[in-house]
Amino acid sequence: MRATARPDAPPTVPRTARAAARGPASAPQPPPPGGDGPGGRSADGDRITAVRLHTVPVTPRTTWLLAEARGADGTTGWGELSDLPCGDPAALLAELAAQVTGVPWAEAVVWLDTYGQHWASAPPTRQARLARRTALGGLATAVADAAARRAGLTLGDWTLRADTAVPAAASSPDSAASPASTRTPAPTAIPTPAPTATQTPTPAPAAPLPLSAPAVEPVVEPASASAGEPRSVPLYANINRAMAARTPEAAAQVAARAVAAGFRAVKCAPFDGLPARDRLAAGLDIARAVRDTVGDGTDLLLDAHHLVTVADVLARAEDFTALRLGWLEDAARLDDVTGLRRLRDALGIPLAGGEFAGTAREVLPALRSGALDVLMPDVKHAGGPLPALRLARLARDHGAGVSFHNPSGPVATAATAHLTALTGSGLPLEVMFGEADWRPGWSSPPEPLAAGRYTLPPGPGSGLVPDGARPTPAPAPAARTQTQTETR
Repeated sequence: MRATARPDAPPTVPRTARAAARGPASAPQPPPPGGDGPGGRSADGDRITAVRLHTVPVTPRTTWLLAEARGADGTTGWGELSDLPCGDPAALLAELAAQVTGVPWAEAVVWLDTYGQHWASAPPTRQARLARRTALGGLATAVADAAARRAGLTLGDWTLRADTAVPAAASSPDSAASPASTRTPAPTAIPTPAPTATQTPTPAPAAPLPLSAPAVEPVVEPASASAGEPRSVPLYANINRAMAARTPEAAAQVAARAVAAGFRAVKCAPFDGLPARDRLAAGLDIARAVRDTVGDGTDLLLDAHHLVTVADVLARAEDFTALRLGWLEDAARLDDVTGLRRLRDALGIPLAGGEFAGTAREVLPALRSGALDVLMPDVKHAGGPLPALRLARLARDHGAGVSFHNPSGPVATAATAHLTALTGSGLPLEVMFGEADWRPGWSSPPEPLAAGRYTLPPGPGSGLVPDGARPTPAPAPAARTQTQTETR
């Protein structure tokens, strides 16, 4: 996929690419992930033969970066690595591709989940580590999608099985850190293997967060996704990239459209794109306009994007409280436990964060403090479905809810919807609202999003393949700079 002269028009994909992504009808069905074991060998026809990067221009702000992993039998899987903070997406993906091309699918799963994590953690700067982990997340999702299609499993069921089959996070010494939270775990249904002699059973659940979105039906048994019963997960509308201007009027107009489309929760990032001198006051005006527009029957979520300080928020505590927020996101860093506690004590508003987290070490200070109510892993930035699921389980074990971060295209949204169904937390999944009117028909089948819910496709893998992809790679756009993260 490459940039086109008309960024408002969806690119197209040949029918042959979509058919390959579904996998051959007569493809052999391998055992659960790991083959004969985490490092089990597969037949020559079961190997990865190509990894490609595709770009899809959406708006001047947004370009979807997609990873395609293709096997010798024609099966293709898709993942997304959009929003790299720095670096060359093509070069990063090429580094990973060199390690898994020619390798059996099962071994690629293990390599990405172990040595791939080591590779992503090697750079000395946080931004470079995040860039590598995002590239890893795109390829790991593509490999998982293809492996699930070959196994005849939904991506959610495959991820659950892989999590018990792969020697998970053997490369991450902090991944098995035991909970030490001050709260009782919130209700989730993330399936967990039966406790061993060295494990402690999950404590009894506490009351859910006060969000109005209805709960999803939790996935309890891996085979349940093959029963043919459609499942759906609730969504919230992120209106940030659909605003024509950073004004209360523009925000209110988009919020009204989201409510009319059936969303019961709306998120705004009111401080984005505003000059620093009046950012706090002007941003609160935008937030008030959205609250007045959506009314009390719709949850309002506010993402501060770390553009205001803890002191700024505390100075206007009454204004934030008056917004009746479902949660306040990214108002303090996860390692700023003191700041998180001060916000919780002063506002009484649920706090959310963690979109760039990939390891337990990054989230444990906030989770153990009991001051983080909602952890927001991102399947891209966490390094793929397996790390994202483990972060979700870690949040559950510490009493926090889970709502996956997902300001992404249809590919990442499909993968993340499967993970959301696994958590069963009832908290809604993020979806970008109003960014591109051609988005629903860009995939095959069309993106199953209606009335504020995402219906999981019944087919194997993510159940969705790009209908706007080009089968040949195209140059990737330059990575975003830190200042461009103001419209996430």
